Amino acid sequence: MHRLILSSVAWRQSSVRRAEQDAVDPDNRLLGRMNLRRLEAETIRDCMLSVAGRLNLKQAGPPAPVSPDDVGQYVIAIDTRDSAGRPTGKVEALNGEDLRRSIYVQVRRSMPLGVLEPFDLPRMTPNCERRAASTTSSQALLMLNNPFVLQQAGGLAERLRAGSMDQAVQIDTAWR
Repeated sequence: MHRLILSSVAWRQSSVRRAEQDAVDPDNRLLGRMNLRRLEAETIRDCMLSVAGRLNLKQAGPPAPVSPDDVGQYVIAIDTRDSAGRPTGKVEALNGEDLRRSIYVQVRRSMPLGVLEPFDLPRMTPNCERRAASTTSSQALLMLNNPFVLQQAGGLAERLRAGSMDQAVQIDTAWR
């Protein structure tokens, strides 16, 4: 079955728009190409980790815990509380467990992961039939200012510098 699907003409189609296809089927009802689609919140985080070369590919095991940091944003970290049971905001290292795929991150209704929330994280209610798809300014601001995003950008920069000193090669590598 796999051989049949993977060798089919439909499987090998490109998502590139062509003028002759648009003239015949402008709405793509005949599926002459793959429609563009938005990445899900978890995929965005996983892609950032992968591009930075930091993605932990360990499978199975307990979920990576989520807790508030010193500014009150929920991050992947060990929940630290004082003697009264209040969150202290101190983030403890997880020895690479925080760099696992997003499917292994603990999900709690009361603590949505800060880096995923602006990108239409699914609502953890009994009936979540469909994810919302929005474009908001908070998404762009998160990608510019979030400490997690900045760490992954630093990881990408380190990988590019380690690969080549030629700036043109670094730029080509970054766009691949």
